[in-house]
Amino acid sequence: MDLLFFEQFRYLQLNQAAADGDLPFVEQLASYADNRTLLIACQRGHAEIVHFLLMNCSQLDVEAGDPVHDRSPLGWACQKGHLEVARLLIEKYKCSLERTDEDGSTALHLACSGGHLDVARLLVQNSAHVDCRDHVGATPLYLASDAGYGDMVRFLLDDALASIDVSDDFGWTPLFLSVMNAQRSVCGNGVLHILLERGGDIHAATFTGDTPMKRAVVSGLLDPLYGILRTRPEEWETWHRG
Repeated sequence: MDLLFFEQFRYLQLNQAAADGDLPFVEQLASYADNRTLLIACQRGHAEIVHFLLMNCSQLDVEAGDPVHDRSPLGWACQKGHLEVARLLIEKYKCSLERTDEDGSTALHLACSGGHLDVARLLVQNSAHVDCRDHVGATPLYLASDAGYGDMVRFLLDDALASIDVSDDFGWTPLFLSVMNAQRSVCGNGVLHILLERGGDIHAATFTGDTPMKRAVVSGLLDPLYGILRTRPEEWETWHRG
């Protein structure tokens, strides 16, 4: 058998074993491991294999990203919701919580956009920056709001103390985005209610001058706004006078 072909075949076998969670076979072929092998194990959530590779393969870089997204092993573990892999990478291997991929997304962005509450909680407990912004200005709260993850939104606001009105590069706040989603019936009104109850600014203007209040009026979404306005005396008076 051609030596180069044999080496490539063994490398493919190793990566398949990493994907399948076959630790004994990974141990047998560890000399062929590279960063792709580590990324595969992290994507699939095999904590024992991740630990073995990092303990026994000095050639691996725990911060190296994949060639398509430049996403690190921790980024992939968080995006896929693999809590134990994320915990291992953070607590034992001290992976950076603020490393970004090609979109500017941190591990917390990826956990929140995927709705992985336990992973997000782990990141926040380890001092991940809660109000970090990606390349279009979106925060983890913005992404969780866009996806309609009510429990994640509550966690970010109530426990992680995220700033509620940080806007993206177009001036859209999580509240404005939630009004737009409710208008299109993308995620219902659950997140909209949460943001309103926690003081989201109904007058925060986008770069085109639109606001959550204006959009709600146009979209016929006054019921949730009406209930909240009655708990805000100054805004209630402004509403009545208008």
